[in-house]
Amino acid sequence: MQPLYKTWLNAFPQDLPRQKHVMLVIFLSTMVLDCLAFYFINSPLPPEHRWVQLATSAGLLILLVGYLWAGWSMRAVVHAMLLIGLALILTVTQQTGGINSPKLICMALLPIPAVFFIGQTAALVWAGVVVLTMVMLAVATYLGVLQEHFYLAPQYVGWALLAKVTVMLAVFMIPMMYHVLHSRQMASVKTRNQELERMREELIQAESYKDAFVAGVGHELRTPMNAILGFNDVLRGEVKGDPKAEATVDLIRDSTERLLKLTNHILDFSQLQAGRLQLQQVPVHLYEALHVCVGSFAQQPDSPVRFVTQIEDGLPAWVMTDPLRVKEILCHLLENAFKFTAQGEVCLGLRRQGNALRFDVIDSGVGIPLELQRIIFNRFEHADAETRRQFGGAGLGLSICERLVQLFGGEIGVRSQPGQGSYFWFCIPCQPCDAPSPPRANLPSQADAKFCILVVDDNAVNLQVAVHFCRTLWPQASVMTAHSAKSCLEQVMTSPVDIILMDMIMPDMDGAQATREIRTQLPEPICRIPIVGLTASTHPSDRATCLMAGMNAVLHKPIDKLQLFDRVHALLSAEGVLDDA
Repeated sequence: MQPLYKTWLNAFPQDLPRQKHVMLVIFLSTMVLDCLAFYFINSPLPPEHRWVQLATSAGLLILLVGYLWAGWSMRAVVHAMLLIGLALILTVTQQTGGINSPKLICMALLPIPAVFFIGQTAALVWAGVVVLTMVMLAVATYLGVLQEHFYLAPQYVGWALLAKVTVMLAVFMIPMMYHVLHSRQMASVKTRNQELERMREELIQAESYKDAFVAGVGHELRTPMNAILGFNDVLRGEVKGDPKAEATVDLIRDSTERLLKLTNHILDFSQLQAGRLQLQQVPVHLYEALHVCVGSFAQQPDSPVRFVTQIEDGLPAWVMTDPLRVKEILCHLLENAFKFTAQGEVCLGLRRQGNALRFDVIDSGVGIPLELQRIIFNRFEHADAETRRQFGGAGLGLSICERLVQLFGGEIGVRSQPGQGSYFWFCIPCQPCDAPSPPRANLPSQADAKFCILVVDDNAVNLQVAVHFCRTLWPQASVMTAHSAKSCLEQVMTSPVDIILMDMIMPDMDGAQATREIRTQLPEPICRIPIVGLTASTHPSDRATCLMAGMNAVLHKPIDKLQLFDRVHALLSAEGVLDDA
C-alpha cells in the first residue's frame, strides 16, 4: 500500500501545465491560511501593525479568486504573490530585529516558487531582489535605523514556533512534491519509451513482413513473365513474315515488359527504402553504354518529337560505375520527357563536371509548376490529379531516381516552367579507368560446340523456357533436365555434365543447398562443374546466398538470352570445355 502523501500526489494531473495550476492554487490557499494563523496567534508586532497580516491574507485571497475565476495569468499572479510576501516579511523584520530577525529566514523561500511557476530567469531575478533586500536590512541595522537586538518574550514562543514550522514545512514539502512529481514524470517517460520501443519493434517486424511479401510477390510475378517472354520469342519466329501476327506478338512482349518494369520498380524501391540495394561498380565503356541506353528512344520516322543528343568532346572512354543503375536513372528521365512532350524536342546532354558526369534531360513538354517541383521526387507523387489521370504511372520513377543518385553520392534536380518544358539533371561521381582485358571470344562459331547442359527447375514452364533458350543458342549441345535438386545430384553422378543451370527456389532442397552438396560432398571433377544460378528474386541477399554456396554466376528471370550466352561461354572457356576462337 502506498504512503498517504504519495496517494495524494498521485491525484495530481499528468501534464505539467495542469500540475502548475493545481500547485499554485494550493500555494495561495496555504499562504492565506498561514497569514490568518499569524494574525490570531500572540505576536510581538505592535498592535497598530497587526492589520498587515489581515491585509496580506486579503491580498492573497484576491489573487486566488482572480486566478481561478477572472482568468489572470499565472506569471502576473506569481509575481504579485511574491511581492506581497516580500512586503509582509519586510514589515515584520523591521519590527523584530532587522537583519537579526528570526522572521528573515522566510525571505529565502521567495525564489523557490518562482523556479517552479515562472522559470529560472524569474527565479534569478527574485533571488537578486532578496539578496539586495537583505543587504539593505543589514545596512539599516548597522546604521541603527532598525533595532539591533530583539528579545522574544515567553508569551511569543508560539509565534516563533509557528514561524519555524512554516519554514521547515516549506523547505521540506516543496522539494518533496517536486521530487515525487518529477519521479512520476520520469516513470511516465519510461513507460512511454517502452511503448515506443515496442512500437519500433512491431514496425521493424512489419517491415520485414512487407519485405518478404514484396519479394514473394515479385518472385511470383517474374516467374510467369519469364515464360511469357520466353515463348514470345518462339512465337515470333513462327509468325515471321506475317506483319499482322508479328505486330500482335510484339504487343504482347511490350505489355509484358511494361509489367516487368513496374515490378522491378516496386522491388527496387523496396530495397532502396530498406537500404539493401548495393551498387555494382565495374569498368564501363561510356559511349557504348550510352548508345545502348538511348537506342530505344531513337526518333521514329512518324514521331512528332525530335530526339537530340549533345555529348561533350574529350570524355573518358572507360569509367567505373554501375551501368545498370545509370541506365535505370537515365531511362526514367527520358521516359518522362517523352511522355510529357506531345511534340517538339527532347535533348540528352552529357558533360564532365569536376570528377563527376552530369546528365541533362531537357524537353519542350507541359512543364511543372514551381510549387509542385518540391514534391515530384516523393514516392507515389504526381504533379497533380489531372497528370495522374492523363499520363498514368505508379509515381515511383522519380523517387527511385533520387534515391539511386544519392546511393551514387551524387545530386539530382529540376528546373521547369508550365508550358515551357522541363530540365532534369543529375551528377554522379565517375572515375576514369583503364579498359578491361579483352573478352576471350565472341565465339559466334562456337554456337555449334558440343557440350552437356543440365537445367534444373521445379517449374515445368520455366524449365521448358530455359531448355528452349539452350537449344536455340547451342543447337549441337546436349540438354538434360531435372525437376528437383535430388534428381540433379543423381544425374551429375551418373552422366557427364559440363555446366548446370540451377533454379534457386525448389521444394525439399533449394538451389543453394544443392550447390553446397555438389561442392562439398561429390568427388572430383564433379565438384568443380560450373553452376549458374537462375532466380526471379532481385534481393541482394539472395544473390549473395547463391554465390556463397558456390555458384559461379547468377542470372535473373526473365532470362536474357545474351547474358545467358555470355555467362555460359565464359565459364566453359575458363574450364577449357570450349577453345578460344
